Amino acid sequence: MTILCLPEISDNVMNAAWGTMQERDSVVLNLTETHKTVQNIKARGAFTVSIADAALQIC
Repeated sequence: MTILCLPEISDNVMNAAWGTMQERDSVVLNLTETHKTVQNIKARGAFTVSIADAALQIC
């Protein structure tokens, strides 16, 4: 799962190892308060989540 937050000053992309789809239209993310991504999400109030489909499965 990839998380993308675009604050005014710079792009910020983070691979979230601890995340899962909770329901069809919602996800749960476990993020550390001190990470730049979390700070950017709070500042912007928005983020984008990208989840790979089966075509991208390697193992």
